Amino acid sequence: MSNYFYKLTLLLFFITKIGSAQESKFFVQFSDKSNTIYNVNNPSLFLSQKAIERRKTQKIAITEHDFPVNKSFVNAISQFTGVKIVYTSKWLNGVLISLVDTSVLAQINQLPFVVSHTKAARIAKPIRHIEKYNLHKKSILEVYTPQDYGQGYDQISQLNGEKLHSKGYQGNNVLIGIFDAGFNNANNMFSFDHIRQRNGVITAYDFVDSDTNPYKGSNHGTFVWGCMGGLLPGTFIGTAPQANFALFRTENEATELVIEEYNWVAAAEFADSMGVDVVNSSLIYTQFDDPQMNYTYQDMNGKTAVISRAANWLVQKGVVVCNSAGNYGAGFWKYIGAPADADSILTVGAVDAAGDLAGFSSVGPTSDGRIKPDVVARGASSVTTNLNGSGVAYVSGTSFSSPITAGMMACLRQALPKLSAFDLIQLVKKSANRASSPDNAYGFGIPNFDIALKEGLKSNLLQTLPIDGLLLYPNPTINGQMFLGIKSRIGVEYQISIHNVLGQEVSKISINNVFDSQIIIDLSEKTSLKKGCYIITVRSENNSQTLKAIFN
Repeated sequence: MSNYFYKLTLLLFFITKIGSAQESKFFVQFSDKSNTIYNVNNPSLFLSQKAIERRKTQKIAITEHDFPVNKSFVNAISQFTGVKIVYTSKWLNGVLISLVDTSVLAQINQLPFVVSHTKAARIAKPIRHIEKYNLHKKSILEVYTPQDYGQGYDQISQLNGEKLHSKGYQGNNVLIGIFDAGFNNANNMFSFDHIRQRNGVITAYDFVDSDTNPYKGSNHGTFVWGCMGGLLPGTFIGTAPQANFALFRTENEATELVIEEYNWVAAAEFADSMGVDVVNSSLIYTQFDDPQMNYTYQDMNGKTAVISRAANWLVQKGVVVCNSAGNYGAGFWKYIGAPADADSILTVGAVDAAGDLAGFSSVGPTSDGRIKPDVVARGASSVTTNLNGSGVAYVSGTSFSSPITAGMMACLRQALPKLSAFDLIQLVKKSANRASSPDNAYGFGIPNFDIALKEGLKSNLLQTLPIDGLLLYPNPTINGQMFLGIKSRIGVEYQISIHNVLGQEVSKISINNVFDSQIIIDLSEKTSLKKGCYIITVRSENNSQTLKAIFN
């Protein structure tokens, strides 16, 4: 692993020493990735094994888009006097450069492989190091009571999320990336001790100051992390307490510059390469310190902002992305910003404890007419861990409805590892309480993650259901949850009998199939089976099949 990440660091970020603060930063766009040393048959040169497995599981092709940029292009630009390479972007296919004398840009633009350049502003230092990622970090299964959630119970139960926890889905071994403005003191807080004790902070990096210490800059990311990972039994439990985390500082709270979008893209590329499963980004961009860089509402089409394009690419590569809708609902702007306008991600607005829309929650539609936000969750007086890590704090904003939702997405990803990021997002939207009549304030409404789980388990089962056969999933069960799938014939009656190991019939179900060619039966609802081994027999008029089921 150490050799891989040494190579990855070199490939992603070609390092030179950055000089004066007066230097200007530009992103130079390349035309192609010709004459590359990389190919799709040897992805271990540029992707971790976890990232490769994610693509295989979700049937996502590895393409040229995953290749690092052409090193010869970068070397050619670095030869110009006064030009310093800050970092490269394989997805945008270009390089961020620093220079004092901008007249050299005219010469750079004459290079045959250069398409254009864009002003990006200031970045403090080069990226020197990325922590190594260990594929074998483990988390454990905990049993939580409603009382354990303390003051956080209402916000997770609003999503029916505690039901996933009770079934063993607590984010175990799922890797969540957090892109934020800083994690002040989070490395010393008791509420995250359970994560550190199992080495669950897989990597931590500051893309603003270009060092391995993101535990500075802002309290914002600390509160965001608490919504997902905080654990104080009896006082508060986050929505993904057993997940692993990658903490990235991409936003400088003191400024609003386009460079922060490029930092986000750099974090996204690295998160994908190392195998992150879910990303939460509680960041929105509309207006900048330099008014010439401001976005207009017409730019909110999911295709204009660099950060929105990168957010879509993350989902296309199998990563679930949750992003806050923004807090402009009561202001002059009122609309969602970037990357909340990205079409493939889950954009999250805010409601209060009663499920009513928070007045500050940004609304849609996007400028090209799509519904946004996608869903809503608790964002008015959200509960998270406080800054000394011993109690709770109440915070408001879509910055917190997003991680509350992202933590539940991690639990869903744990339960449904074979489904794509697109599939998971669609399941959650369809489960929400306004799915039949979505609008541009609530989106599809408040998700019901228990419904999303059940529908996802059915979908998982249907994808593997053999022709003219039966399938049980999951088998063994988790807390009694099991579905029986039958590839059936319309108009046929089915008799399902369940016997224990002593041969005693303990349950019987009759199904008269009138409409569907596939029958999915929730055995946890149709039966009251105790832990043990059972024989399930399915009979039709001229056929009989038997399966072994383990309930635990």
